[in-house]
Amino acid sequence: MTETICSSASTEDEKPHSCIKQHLIWNGATYTNVTCGAPYSNIEQALSYNSAADGRRNIFRCIEDQLTGQSWSRLRAVVSDYVAHQMPSLMQQTEISLGSMNKVFAARWVDSRNVVCATKCNQLFVVDTKTHRKTYIPVLKCSPFNKDPDSPCGIHCIAVNPSRTFLATGAEHTNAVAVYRLPTFDPVYVGESGHSDWIFDIVWLDDEFFISGARDSKLALWRVKDEMVRLVAPLASVGKYPIYRPLSIKKCVKAEKVRALSYNEHTQELVVLSLSAYLHLFDAQTFKQVIFI
Repeated sequence: MTETICSSASTEDEKPHSCIKQHLIWNGATYTNVTCGAPYSNIEQALSYNSAADGRRNIFRCIEDQLTGQSWSRLRAVVSDYVAHQMPSLMQQTEISLGSMNKVFAARWVDSRNVVCATKCNQLFVVDTKTHRKTYIPVLKCSPFNKDPDSPCGIHCIAVNPSRTFLATGAEHTNAVAVYRLPTFDPVYVGESGHSDWIFDIVWLDDEFFISGARDSKLALWRVKDEMVRLVAPLASVGKYPIYRPLSIKKCVKAEKVRALSYNEHTQELVVLSLSAYLHLFDAQTFKQVIFI
């Protein structure tokens, strides 16, 4: 059986060295680099191949790029169905003890080795996947005017903006948002008066705007500007930060408890999932509900 694992076509306009691309053929026993004619005796050698023209055509580098927000097309160019089936056997699971903390509700990569986690017991911490060291992040306090919902239940979501300069998550109260600056985790502000119940999800529209969805069936639009960081810098050094209200609040028609949000940057549309078995489509530019299905 012969199976093409990966190939790249070159054009006459390309420079000569750019034509050296990875092209592997599986003949049932070995992989052969068609361009160079070099055999590969196992899948590990084939996957770790780097061509002279493109040193990043390595499957593991591509996965790393995907985790850190790089181009997905590079990963798709290397991964075939066969390679995808082999990946689980090539990777090893590493368990990191979290001690007495109660359930991790959300986790996000902040860079190539650090993951920030949020728990049911309202804790935020960063795990270094290389050293397994945990660094706790202070949860931002709410103002006395913000009433915590009944039966508070931890922090359910974490979202990082596209340029990885800000992180939005839950605050001390489960109906408030907290914004941190990355990579230092300096506090930027706490967002209140957007929701009356638990916040279940947050999604960034771009580097400045993000939307939160909550169990009160509402969406809240928030903004973070670079000017805010400059203004809050003197306060952050003494553990203080401002309180902001949302730019806009929308009731999700036919929704019963908003549970998840997904944003399509190409169509600039927001999809909202609720417990009422509806998908709700919003125009992100106008923040208006278009349809529910």
